[in-house]
Amino acid sequence: MPHGGLEVAMHRFRLTWLAVAFALVLGMPFSWADEPNQGAGSRTSLTPVVGRAQKFAVSPPLRDLAPPPPRAFNPEAESRQGPENPPLPKQKNPGASHLPAAPDAVVQSWPGLGSMPAPSKQWEGISNLNGVYPPDTEGDVGPNHYIQWVNLSLQIWDKNGTSLFGPVDGNTIWASLGGACATNNDGDPIVLYDALADRWLISQFVVPGPYYQAIAVSATSDPLGSWYLYCFQLSTTKMNDYPKFGVWPDGYYMTINQFVNASSWGGAGVVVFDREKMLAGDPSATFQYFDIGAVNLNYGGMLPSHMESTWNAPLAGTPNYIMEVDDGTWIPGYSNDALRIWECRVDWDTPANSTLGLASFEPNQILDVTPFTVLCPSTRDCIPQPGTSVGLDEIGDRLMYRLNYRNKGSYESAVVNMTVDAGSGRAGVRWFELRRFGGSWSVHQEGTFAPADTEHRWMGSAAMDHMGNLAVGYSVSSGSVYPSIRYAGRLSGDPPGELTQGESSLMVGGPGVQTGGSYRWGDYSTLSIDPTDDCTFWYTQEYIGATTASAPWLTRVGAFKFPNCTTGPEGTLQGTVSSSASGLPIPGARVTATSASTTVQVTTNGNGTYSMTLPVGTYTVTVSGWGFVTQTANGVTVTESAVTIQNFSLSSSPLHQVSIWVLDTNTSWPLYASLTVSGYPYGAIWTDPVTGTCTLQLPAGASYDITVSAYVPGYQTYQATVGPITGDVNMSFHLTPNGTTCNAPGYSLSNGTVFFSEGFESATPPGLPSGWAQTDVSGTSGNWATSASTVHPSGVSPHGGSRLAYFNSYTAASGSDTRLYRTSGVNLTGSPAAAAIFWMYHDTGYSGSMDRVQVQASTDGGSTWQSVGSAVPRYDGTTGWKQHVVVLSGITGPLSDVRIGLLGVSQYGNDVHIDDLQVTSGCGEP
Repeated sequence: MPHGGLEVAMHRFRLTWLAVAFALVLGMPFSWADEPNQGAGSRTSLTPVVGRAQKFAVSPPLRDLAPPPPRAFNPEAESRQGPENPPLPKQKNPGASHLPAAPDAVVQSWPGLGSMPAPSKQWEGISNLNGVYPPDTEGDVGPNHYIQWVNLSLQIWDKNGTSLFGPVDGNTIWASLGGACATNNDGDPIVLYDALADRWLISQFVVPGPYYQAIAVSATSDPLGSWYLYCFQLSTTKMNDYPKFGVWPDGYYMTINQFVNASSWGGAGVVVFDREKMLAGDPSATFQYFDIGAVNLNYGGMLPSHMESTWNAPLAGTPNYIMEVDDGTWIPGYSNDALRIWECRVDWDTPANSTLGLASFEPNQILDVTPFTVLCPSTRDCIPQPGTSVGLDEIGDRLMYRLNYRNKGSYESAVVNMTVDAGSGRAGVRWFELRRFGGSWSVHQEGTFAPADTEHRWMGSAAMDHMGNLAVGYSVSSGSVYPSIRYAGRLSGDPPGELTQGESSLMVGGPGVQTGGSYRWGDYSTLSIDPTDDCTFWYTQEYIGATTASAPWLTRVGAFKFPNCTTGPEGTLQGTVSSSASGLPIPGARVTATSASTTVQVTTNGNGTYSMTLPVGTYTVTVSGWGFVTQTANGVTVTESAVTIQNFSLSSSPLHQVSIWVLDTNTSWPLYASLTVSGYPYGAIWTDPVTGTCTLQLPAGASYDITVSAYVPGYQTYQATVGPITGDVNMSFHLTPNGTTCNAPGYSLSNGTVFFSEGFESATPPGLPSGWAQTDVSGTSGNWATSASTVHPSGVSPHGGSRLAYFNSYTAASGSDTRLYRTSGVNLTGSPAAAAIFWMYHDTGYSGSMDRVQVQASTDGGSTWQSVGSAVPRYDGTTGWKQHVVVLSGITGPLSDVRIGLLGVSQYGNDVHIDDLQVTSGCGEP
């Protein structure tokens, strides 16, 4: 620029700052007038579009705000679908395959050592205060605080779980800014602690168009103080959906999935915000926006790399790494499942020099991964829940937040995860650790965590601590496990590709389920590392508690730490475990190192070697292997930056024969079943399908956990601990049929003793039959009546005969509850599997209204009532009559005179219709 031009520019800059300073002194928000941003799609050049904040202000300290009182959580209220997150259209490209790939070659079917640390801290997060789903559960940890933001509320705690601010609507912080970012509370929230600057960043999108990104950066390290408030207009035409952020030294990087007018696919976008100016509270902060979709619509579902640790920060000049995952049939011209990696470099002085990837926004690298099968590519509801046909959203078309980065000196590392089909449509967590040794990235290790059970694990978040230990948090659910929160992990020295330490629970859900017809779950969660020790993992995720409703989600915040992690002096303990008889290595042996403050357990790899990084100190090291005598070495010293070698030579242990017989507990029929034995290295053992018997050899002196599962459906799994084994032994295991499903061969609900049955045939509509009465429990507009056909919706015949009963939830105000009950009781003594069996008519009207029936029981003549089992919702996504079985277990009080009731609960949807009710002794044997 000529000297005169520079003088003019500097003069304009000084005048601008004088205007800004004057506005801020008066406490007014500052706006850039008459200088619109260049919108998305306004250029197709490979250089970025440059824009700046349309509005800027400094918030008053949060501690001084008088926020409105928090809403009370009402899980019964109808919940609306939250921010859009449509499936990525690349999986629908011509040639995209929905067929299963080969079996997952890196699936981990064993559950690990069971050594995952338990939570050290945990508390309840924000619940569904705003009546939306999914929650987009997001949070981060700083030196003294934890901030969680979900759709659509935010809260700040200290690190012991004491609430310091909120919950408040997320846009509360922008209130002093005015304009779109202050008045809209649209969600897709992000919380990041910027460890390099000791500051906080929070953000959400603002839709529908024009499309903004609201960003606030804390003015100091204290999130209860003031915040610098920014409102950036990104586009007038392209919705900035699913924004994901990463902190990097030269900018705050954001990836977005773009939709033209919030409708048709608009491709991927990458936006970088001027971190340096935003940390300074500079109103002139700009952004650089790369509209990949304007050049190539095939890409989407990207994540930016996030600098997790000041100990392992990227070197100056390191590009931000943008990654996405693609099935081999999604992107034309390349047929392998792969990660695509872009390098993004920004030049704030000369934006024309900024780059993203290669020509035409092609990635810098395509990195093949072990082939995976895309989970449920044509549906959004394939994660099952107990007791309902309503599934949950799996989001298997992209990487899951975050992409956590570390520079370890000799190499760079990044960890990330996704959800895949681990086999037979069951969700598993595929995790990756990538490394870069100065050239291209490579897959250092990967694995699909899917232990051999029936549970689905999905919606994960992965992170790595200072020692290189890796953990993944995720959701878990199945037909028998309510939506819950778990996490699994590995130590840096564990065999590659395995979450060897096993899994632990942060929160066990149930007995409620989510029944909303949009199925939304997630859309993401967050696992992060505590900046004070670079060791403690903090995880936040949603789960379902005791309530069944359209979206009764709750959230949890918890922390855990691997015992070997330290930022202090450390050393390495390694060695080989072999057989004293043959000299051959022993794979899978368990090596446990214990000091006064630390216990770490790893397994040997296929070569019989082990390695663990430990804080310096003196350890007792114990080794056990299948078929070998346990051996211990005392006084093993680990010294700083040194390798301690401790080899073991194990002698064989005597083996004893264990003969097993698996039988039906009622009929003594022999059963074809699998047995898994703790520590047994050869997989499952199967009984003879004719005799139900098997034999195996177990080492002497130890006890074993045995799990028995019938091959045919309908039986409950049996678990027992046997031992210590001191000689040959015979034992039998008796499996119990599942009384709820009653689908074991030969078993039937009709085989049980019928205590009473009611088809409502003796009633004169709308009256009730003899022996029945009703009472209002909540509200006065609810009523039970009989009819010759369904009422709302109308005209459907009863399931059987010419009469049915119905609860008028169509006309009863939401929250009106009325109990229909028998005026006499039944004797359930000696009937532990007794069940209430009835038919309900399901329809798809008013899908957000959770009209339902809750089976209840009274043991004191009707004075008090207790709910039994889960409520049965009218809406479950199907249409027609369906039989339901509620096992009458857990009833407290004498069982000699139990009255049965049906509590109708109105949510102002269609009526609840029932027919052909029976109470029986339950599932009966042939």
